[in-house]
Amino acid sequence: DGTIFVGTTKGYLRANKPDGTFKWERYTTGRIRYAPPVVASDGTIYIGGGSPDPHLYAINPNGTLKWLYKTGGSVSNCSPAMGQDGTIFFGASDGNVTALKPDGKVLWERALGAWRTPTVVVTHPNLDHFNGLLDVAEPLGVRRVLVGEAFLSQASARPWSAEAHVLEELRKRGIE
Repeated sequence: DGTIFVGTTKGYLRANKPDGTFKWERYTTGRIRYAPPVVASDGTIYIGGGSPDPHLYAINPNGTLKWLYKTGGSVSNCSPAMGQDGTIFFGASDGNVTALKPDGKVLWERALGAWRTPTVVVTHPNLDHFNGLLDVAEPLGVRRVLVGEAFLSQASARPWSAEAHVLEELRKRGIE
């Protein structure tokens, strides 16, 4: 129907009409600004709760909660994927990938086995390449992040940018 969805660092998923006017908002307990929702053919909206929220939310087209599924870690910075049969696939910071039926019942859950990653390499200053870094750094035991010259240039030239924010947050957390 042309609805525009916007996630915020305050934990809100906001829905706006195609003309930009407010339609509704739904609160989650995490930061959901980087991962857009997936909308099913019946209009159900699926979105991860953001860091540190450990839920996948199913929201009715009018903004009311349809159901939520609790995981062992935050569901943030990656959009759920939807199969042709309506199955919802998503990952969480506990290292698991889960497949749910459209009614929220579990089809399967698999451990990826990614428990410790002491060094991470960010290859490009595109948000797609680093937007989940802050959420996974602690659970994965990241102690060092290697970034390229283009990333450093972006952060230096634009101190308000996402790149600069990530570098500052990593410094605050003692990650080199």
